[in-house]
Amino acid sequence: MMELSIFHDKLNKVDGKVYVIEEEIRMPDTGIYEAELQHDNIVDSTLAVYTGPTLTGEQINTYALSTPSLMPWKRIIRIQTDKKVVYISYETDGDTVEAQDINIVQDAILVTQGGVNAEEARARSAEVDLARDLQLETDRATGEEQRLDIRIDTEAGRAQVAENALSVRLNAETERAEAAEQENSDAIAAEAERAVGAEKKLADNLTGEISRAKAAEEVNADNITAESSRATAAENKNAEDIKAETTRAESAEASIRSTINTNKPIWDDKYTRNEVDNKFSTLETAIDWKEAVNSFADLATAYPKPDDGWTVNVKDTDYTYRWSGTEWVAISANAIPKATQSVDGLLSKEDKAYYDDAYSKRHTHSNKGIIDKITQSLLDAWNAAYTHISDTVKHVTEAERNNWDDAYSKRHTHSNKGVIDKLTQAMLDKLSGIAAGAEVNVQSDWNTTDTGSDAYIKNKPSSMPASDVKAWAKAAEKPAYIWTEIGGRPSSFPPMSHTHTKSQITDMPTRLSQFTNDAGYLTSADVDTSQNHTHANKSILDSISQPVVDKWNSVSNKVDKETGKGLSSNDFTTALLGKLNGIAAEANKYVHPTISGNKHIPSGGASGQILKWSADGTAAWGAPETGYTHPNSGVTAGTYRSVTVNAQGHVTGGSNPTTLAGYGITDAAAKAHNHDTVYLKKGATTWNDLGGN
Repeated sequence: MMELSIFHDKLNKVDGKVYVIEEEIRMPDTGIYEAELQHDNIVDSTLAVYTGPTLTGEQINTYALSTPSLMPWKRIIRIQTDKKVVYISYETDGDTVEAQDINIVQDAILVTQGGVNAEEARARSAEVDLARDLQLETDRATGEEQRLDIRIDTEAGRAQVAENALSVRLNAETERAEAAEQENSDAIAAEAERAVGAEKKLADNLTGEISRAKAAEEVNADNITAESSRATAAENKNAEDIKAETTRAESAEASIRSTINTNKPIWDDKYTRNEVDNKFSTLETAIDWKEAVNSFADLATAYPKPDDGWTVNVKDTDYTYRWSGTEWVAISANAIPKATQSVDGLLSKEDKAYYDDAYSKRHTHSNKGIIDKITQSLLDAWNAAYTHISDTVKHVTEAERNNWDDAYSKRHTHSNKGVIDKLTQAMLDKLSGIAAGAEVNVQSDWNTTDTGSDAYIKNKPSSMPASDVKAWAKAAEKPAYIWTEIGGRPSSFPPMSHTHTKSQITDMPTRLSQFTNDAGYLTSADVDTSQNHTHANKSILDSISQPVVDKWNSVSNKVDKETGKGLSSNDFTTALLGKLNGIAAEANKYVHPTISGNKHIPSGGASGQILKWSADGTAAWGAPETGYTHPNSGVTAGTYRSVTVNAQGHVTGGSNPTTLAGYGITDAAAKAHNHDTVYLKKGATTWNDLGGN
């Protein structure tokens, strides 16, 4: 692919106008970029390189400017950096177009025209090759189409023969299926008759079982009466135990009162709130406050020789310390530790909430004397008695066990149990709804050749009608037509807005000499090369504009300069003139404020550091705060089949139940259940209800 030349729009020189240019440069992988600047006559002192647009980001100083000897109005810049993108900013009063610039344009046009001519020749050659290949493919496709027509006719004849054979097999299979269906229908009718007899027998057995169960209920009622008498005797014994426990509790209560009376003088020997406030007031009066420090370790550095009473606040803990004469002592309220069962101290807000809640729920019992006599052993005895009385489990008698053993010994099996177990009421209803001789609906398949298959299609046509689609239309690649072969083509074309590329223009000029020269423009023939020369002070002369000349011409009564003399004690130099011309009209000297809210990002810093608050409007580099560490839930690491989760979704407990109750399942039968009135439904009972086979 030909590499295209890139030309940038030239900037016209306008008196008094300065252009501010910014070029975005994509740095090569080598990290070194060297090329001409896009515009000429730049002010070298205004050139700057940054990593961001509009003089933002990091400033790059690793660059060098050079001037071509034959084109002093141009500049070549060489940048060396590891940044991917940089921005070059500079000022210029406009571009200079010289013979060398025209030569560069002419060379680019010649290269482009050569590439266009080469591409045109290649395209014509490729067009001839494509036309030849297209004719060969058309001939091949026509022959292949004829061969496929013959194969289709042969396949149609074979399919007709296979269809006839499959039709015969289908009729035979239909007769076999009807006979098998009749046999199955008779077997189902016989099984239904047997099942009715078995159901009647089970109903009779159920009636006998109900009579036996009623007799067993009467026996259980007598047992309950006997158990009630035993429980009454146990309650009387428990009452005697309660009386003995009451005596013991009263003795323990007297011992506790004696302990309270003995220790009350010690407990009362404490400061009251008013006394504590008075002591703090006295302490504050004698306090001599000093400037705060950052940490407790800074106390020794900031105050190496403190006087008694000096008081300092430590910022990191917000504790206040006072020099006692020998050591720094914490005196602020927040330095007092939280109270525990063994140490006096402050009451936390959580403990205060618990205390207030307990105080609001205080109450008394009118039967306190009786409640105080209740012990854990007494509660256990009551619970055991109640559980036994209200137990819903019925005990099986010897007669009942003999009956169940007899039923177990008479159990039997069916040779066709696998078939019977699969029969459902839905299947029987479905069978009764099927008409005699019904067949399964099967989707027909053109390609099926088995005449016994339900998918076989009878009387298929042996051949297909001839296709009315032309051979060229069915070909993968369609033929091409030249303009003269197209019928009804337009003879004229109304003009419309459109564009052409240079390659589409046959008479595209390739050099400037082919253009007609406008009046006022010079050609190379008009340039007197014998007058070529350079100015050592070209940059100064380029800065002279018409307004500057007008100002000079308007000066009257001027003092002519004399050799070795100046117009004043401070001579006006060329550098000062260039600086003056570079200042815009009504420009002010800008001084960036340094007050809060206007400060720049501070220098320094390192990888991983962030800006943190230092003072009002001031930031400083520092390490980031320690990240959040999720606390342990208190549950031992492991695998649990049952867990407890709090409102935040954290696991606060875990267990591995081994029973149904442990999993909260309440609708399963107990492990020691039996088939009495609790588990055997009343009314008509089927064989399935009893779990029979």
